Amino acid sequence: MIDSSKNYIVNSNRKTIIIGGEDFFIALTDEGILVCHKSKEQYIKKIFNN
Repeated sequence: MIDSSKNYIVNSNRKTIIIGGEDFFIALTDEGILVCHKSKEQYIKKIFNN
């Protein structure tokens, strides 16, 4: 379900609800959840490489 949200990317095989968010990535895995503003996307690779 998405309500008044825009400019987002969600990678999930589970039910995901987004309300009022803008410009972010959400990734849900068995190991955890990543929520990252698009302006900080360069940090995603650094986090997963460490």
